[in-house]
Amino acid sequence: MKWYKNEVVRGQEDYTLADSMMQPAEENEILVKGHTVLWNNQIWLPSWDQTITDPEDLKNTTINRINYYEDMLGKNAPAMFYSLASNIDPDVPLFVNEYNTVEFAGEGDGSSSSG
Repeated sequence: MKWYKNEVVRGQEDYTLADSMMQPAEENEILVKGHTVLWNNQIWLPSWDQTITDPEDLKNTTINRINYYEDMLGKNAPAMFYSLASNIDPDVPLFVNEYNTVEFAGEGDGSSSSG
């Protein structure tokens, strides 16, 4: 369900695989935790997105995908996109998952200084 898989070519979104993965969960009323929408690590972005150099073009792709690049759009970019996502669907809880901190309990909750 990652962006680089469902929009390999810019402007050609294909959610067929993602939809087929969701269908059994929906049919059986199984809750599904959505995947990260906002990555700031380029390895998880479509290759075409990594070549954008025009700030207005980047802003348009981020609004379209709710993606974020603080360096180009400023420090308030995350707040702008979380607000936009919340306005689109106020019933969906938004949270920050700092890479694997939710998935792997053995890694701790970030509140201690241990390894």
